Amino acid sequence: MTISKEKLLQVSRVFFHSPCPDGTAAAMIVADTYAGLEWPVKFHPVQYDTKFHEGLRPEPGQLFVDITPPISRWREWIGCEPIVLDHHETAKEVVEGLGGVYATNEAHSGAKLAFEHVALPLCGGNDEWRKFAEVAMVRDTWKKDHPLWRDACAQKEALMFFGSKKLIEQVQSGSFRHDQFLSFASTLLDASEAASKTHARGAHKEEVEMGGEKYSLATFNCTNGNASDIANMLINEGSDLVLGYFFTIEDGEHKVIISARSNDRLSARAVAVARGGGGHERAAGFRVKPADDVSPAALMALLKDAVREQVLART
Repeated sequence: MTISKEKLLQVSRVFFHSPCPDGTAAAMIVADTYAGLEWPVKFHPVQYDTKFHEGLRPEPGQLFVDITPPISRWREWIGCEPIVLDHHETAKEVVEGLGGVYATNEAHSGAKLAFEHVALPLCGGNDEWRKFAEVAMVRDTWKKDHPLWRDACAQKEALMFFGSKKLIEQVQSGSFRHDQFLSFASTLLDASEAASKTHARGAHKEEVEMGGEKYSLATFNCTNGNASDIANMLINEGSDLVLGYFFTIEDGEHKVIISARSNDRLSARAVAVARGGGGHERAAGFRVKPADDVSPAALMALLKDAVREQVLART
């Protein structure tokens, strides 16, 4: 699928997944492209299932990258013909239904889609943004064996540290410098890894036997925003399925965000989807209300239920 230059030059608003490193990277690539053309574009960070996301209305000139219009109402956008670029499995029907570009996680993420379908056709792209997109993809799709994995983790730290608003403004003004950004990213990664190791040591762990096999489970309370990294450490140490949780405020309401991570024996995505969330096969998430029990015992019971669900589904 190719997006025409004519359609790309009708874009006036860009909606991107946030807070998400890949979504931010995608927005930066799009921002650089349109800034180079001196084309005025407004950027809007969007998180799934928030009032802002659910309240979006179809208008001409919309581009969605690493996120889609609300899944429950996507058909309202058919007449406006938005540009939609996404790689999440739960978004496939929406993207294809709106004539957008859907790609699997094998070699794509929001940032790579932005580079290939916005930057390349409009300005030819450049090697710095090409690698920036590739590195974002490696992290977002959890390719831990990729030679760029550590670079990807460092880039993620810097993207989250600076935030999408500041980074997009720097790109649009021409003050963003890749070398300075990446140098700072390496320092941030060292500090983050040390903090994550401390959190991982405090995780609650149990083992459960289902279907004649043993599974290692772990839960932890994340207070430093690095749930993915902490969970990754626990997976590397032998856990099969991990839940990390933290409290936040969305739309003025307190919520509990739960991140699920797994190895190839179980599906983090299945855990999340069954509880109203979504994501990738080994990296996913969902929300619960603060009134719900998120004690280590309650989360461990949830994990055991999830293992039981998946083991039974195989038989």
